[in-house]
Amino acid sequence: DEAELCASLSVREPLPRPESEQVELRIDRDHDAEPRVENGVIFVPDANLRYLELIGEALAKSVVLGYHENAIASVFDRIEPLAQNLHDKLNSAKRERELLEYIGGALLSEQRMVGRVEVREKPELLWENTALERFYQRLEREYELRDRATSVERKLSLISRSAQTALDLLEQRSSRRVEWYIVALIVVEIMLTIYSMLK
Repeated sequence: DEAELCASLSVREPLPRPESEQVELRIDRDHDAEPRVENGVIFVPDANLRYLELIGEALAKSVVLGYHENAIASVFDRIEPLAQNLHDKLNSAKRERELLEYIGGALLSEQRMVGRVEVREKPELLWENTALERFYQRLEREYELRDRATSVERKLSLISRSAQTALDLLEQRSSRRVEWYIVALIVVEIMLTIYSMLK
């Protein structure tokens, strides 16, 4: 069933290495019992589709956060030495391209999390059925969705700020170099004018 479902999905931007999240789900036949999470196991009173949708929503958000957490960790590893070694004599244009890539990547990650997945938003199902809200809050706490989303957003903001600051420094250095070229040209022109007057 899983293979058939995956084959039927039309994925726009498939990941090179798919992320996954597994959970143990148990049907608690005690109909008076509320859905709950205990020691990583999710208990629901029956196989009601609404419960399964909420669990799927929470797991999907957890997977998205896991993917971005891993991606951000690798970006941090690359941007840190780049930001520290701005004084090195590397190709300025190459560094600018790299920094722009990091800024673009951070913005794209944020857009995907906020726009597409809506990690912080309540599922639409809760607007129609407020009785399920407590269950979803338990799932949010279990997978630390809000805390992880806040952490990812802070890291994205830091990456963006670091890359932007480094880019600004590069641009300042470049404009200062242009200013020195202009000063040198003016000095040469003055010297040529004085030389021609003294002739």
